[in-house]
Amino acid sequence: MTEDDTEDGPFPLTVMVAVVWSFFDGEQFADAAEFNQRVHAYHVEVTGEDTWDPDEVVLSAPGIRVAYFGVESPDDEEYTDFMAHLRPDDGARFTAGELLLKLNNAVAAHLKGMDHCYFEGLFLTEDPPEEGVPLYEMMQGS
Repeated sequence: MTEDDTEDGPFPLTVMVAVVWSFFDGEQFADAAEFNQRVHAYHVEVTGEDTWDPDEVVLSAPGIRVAYFGVESPDDEEYTDFMAHLRPDDGARFTAGELLLKLNNAVAAHLKGMDHCYFEGLFLTEDPPEEGVPLYEMMQGS
């Protein structure tokens, strides 16, 4: 489903580029099953296909840093750069469901009501990993 590219290094160049999700409402989720149901429904609504596989392993790493832009508060009009630091529950790998849930909960408040609130995948930067933790840029569509 994700059709991610790989390189000669230990981390894929892209992660979850075929996944669709919107952070527009700013909602955070405590329940993974509820979140995965919402992502599944959103996938079917947007793409017309049942392609969401929350159990697919999409990245093997002890953690990930994700650069993105958003606003400090819903009243702000100027974008600010942010960094999310995420760690997999097992300390070694992320499934699609775990990574998107953790990313959603980390960025939702900064993307609530924004034009650029649509997830379009993660792209590996050229920055070297810090302690084995790669830096990805989140592509945000509008």
